[in-house]
Amino acid sequence: MTPYFVPPNIGICHVKRVIDGDTLECDKLKIRLCGADAPEKLQPFGKAATAKLTQLALNKNVRLVSNGIDIYHRILAEVWLDNRLLNAELIRSGLAYTYGTCPTQKTVLGNAEKSAIANKFGVWQSGVSGQQRPWEYRRTQSKIRIDRE
Repeated sequence: MTPYFVPPNIGICHVKRVIDGDTLECDKLKIRLCGADAPEKLQPFGKAATAKLTQLALNKNVRLVSNGIDIYHRILAEVWLDNRLLNAELIRSGLAYTYGTCPTQKTVLGNAEKSAIANKFGVWQSGVSGQQRPWEYRRTQSKIRIDRE
């Protein structure tokens, strides 16, 4: 057992803070929405993604189903509010991309993204090319920081 073991179904927790469009704090745990990657705060739609997750989850009780731990020791989880998968809600509204693996909901998240693309919601307003993906943006920003040092 690793020091960061998390049981698959954590249960119900209270969302105390939304950090950004794909990360929240729930009963002192940092939760990363599994399978979704929202634009960073300085990217177009970054603030909108944070606002959407805030509207959906802040001060509410959600159910978490863990899919592991990421490299920053955040719990990767499906975040459920009643019967709504918030990970898919962000993607369906065009405020997050599908990203990584979220095995139990891969089809749901993929279909949510197809819907956002077809409807040109959020990041998809300019078509399938969209904007710079968050993971590409983070890589660019870390390279800029390294080049400045």
